Amino acid sequence: MEEIRFVAAKRKLESLIISSMKESKLTDIERNSLNKLSVLLEKYTYENRLQFKGIITRTIIDSLELPYDLAEKFIDFDNGIR
Repeated sequence: MEEIRFVAAKRKLESLIISSMKESKLTDIERNSLNKLSVLLEKYTYENRLQFKGIITRTIIDSLELPYDLAEKFIDFDNGIR
């Protein structure tokens, strides 16, 4: 994954978190999960992407509760890191 593409994908996910947090239909558990995901995503940089690859996916699967469509977008990002 090229740096430009990585940064654009990360920004898109950050925007998705922000817009999702504004939705009133989210449960408190989902909001908490989005907050945790935001903290994880913040740690990802282009330089350390290979060391962090898989952390978002494992965290979503093991301990977060998110709507399927949101989780899928983050897992796709994580899987696309090369």
